[in-house]
Amino acid sequence: MENLGKFLFNTHINTPSILFGLFTLCVSLLFIKKLSRKEVIILIIPNVYYFFDIIASCITKYAQSDENIWFYNWVLLLELLLYFFVFKSLFQSRKIKRIINIVIVVFTITHVINILFGQGSHIFCTFTLIPAHVAAVIFAYLHMKLTIDDINIVPIKQFSFWFSIASFISISTSIPVLSIINSLNENNLELADKIFILNDIAYCCWYALIIAGLIWTKKLTKI
Repeated sequence: MENLGKFLFNTHINTPSILFGLFTLCVSLLFIKKLSRKEVIILIIPNVYYFFDIIASCITKYAQSDENIWFYNWVLLLELLLYFFVFKSLFQSRKIKRIINIVIVVFTITHVINILFGQGSHIFCTFTLIPAHVAAVIFAYLHMKLTIDDINIVPIKQFSFWFSIASFISISTSIPVLSIINSLNENNLELADKIFILNDIAYCCWYALIIAGLIWTKKLTKI
């Protein structure tokens, strides 16, 4: 147990995105009493990401293998579905809600088939995960636009707006990196590690914007 504790400590220190995940969890708990039901639902996503990243690190260490892509292929199914359900709760338009429902069904079926019978679980399933990421970016953009266009809302006072900005920036940055990661892992692993740093930076920015949004909407705007 002592070794596990040391490992978890080192994991947070050596992996900035996981450390930012811990900060997000702490800030979420700090403002928990001020959060609406929708805001609590939104915060499920970064906190789920945080715990899954810790599990992935444990798999890498205790399975004595650098390969945890199979884990992320399945986890990203859950994480992206959470994204879609959260965005569905943010929209008022029935048309958009129906579109999201269609995306959920199509993505779930095609991604499971892709893992089991297509690209497999030991490479990043780009055929289904990249389109799903693009869909998440579109939904984030639509929510930002609708919030800005609403004359009855001050966007920066809405935590959901901050979440959409964070998601739009981080996922848009990640898509090009994830699109070429399989090729780089096969042909130039050293370059793949360097380019993947961009994904880690985007990940940290995502957490940082969520933290900033929480502090701004729950603390600074009350002063």
